[in-house]
Amino acid sequence: MRRGSATSIVLVIVIIASLAFYAGFRLGQTQTQQIVTQAPQQPIPQGGCIKLEIINDRDYYPKLLDLLSKANKSIYISMFEFKSDTDEVAKVLELLISKAKKGVDVKVVLENTIDENELTYRRLLDNGVPVRYDTRSRTTHTKLII
Repeated sequence: MRRGSATSIVLVIVIIASLAFYAGFRLGQTQTQQIVTQAPQQPIPQGGCIKLEIINDRDYYPKLLDLLSKANKSIYISMFEFKSDTDEVAKVLELLISKAKKGVDVKVVLENTIDENELTYRRLLDNGVPVRYDTRSRTTHTKLII
């Protein structure tokens, strides 16, 4: 496969994932009364590099914490199950809250049919992080972090 076509495929995947996140976030807005501003549309720079990283289970939390700690503009998360019952998830939540308080645009969409998401939802909402549930009529079985 030529390098240009591989780059195009990665770009298409990132665009589709971004649109899926945005659609989930917009659908989730109808489920709660808190008003959140729309995520800014930012063009992808020409000749810019987009990095797509798939993380295996063993490396997930250390790599996630590393990547989130480096974010300085935005963090968008759509998660099927985001239980806050482990030290690793507690660290992720605290980092998201800290980043939001420092002005990073943090937005989270959670699956509405998972009861364990309620603690995460409350923790983020109580600390000013925009968080939404998807609709109960649709299962958003995603695990996506942008």
